[in-house]
Amino acid sequence: MNDQTSHTEATTGDGSAALGGAVEALSMAALTLSDDRLGDEWAWQMYDEEGRRFALLHGAMELRSLAIGVEAERERNGPRISLAQRIVAQHQVATRDLHGLVVGLADDRLDQVPAEDE
Repeated sequence: MNDQTSHTEATTGDGSAALGGAVEALSMAALTLSDDRLGDEWAWQMYDEEGRRFALLHGAMELRSLAIGVEAERERNGPRISLAQRIVAQHQVATRDLHGLVVGLADDRLDQVPAEDE
């Protein structure tokens, strides 16, 4: 295991831990971008008229396509995805969605007790 390889990646060999870490780092970096910076020019292949905001959206769409492709490949060539793995995957998606909703909130907002009618 070298300095660039996580423990999980080294034990599974699939790179998913490294990919997850990269996605999280990108998400945290994106939080610091102002609306003006999100509108800065960005071009890649046929996408050359949108700003950085589109780059983030396009990246998310590419990751979803990758996940679908990996699942299809495993269905064809194995090992097949078990029911338990599908359940864990749904949990991970829900956790990431929740994290995406609260990642920019200050600790005091996260610890705030809801109002009685909330």
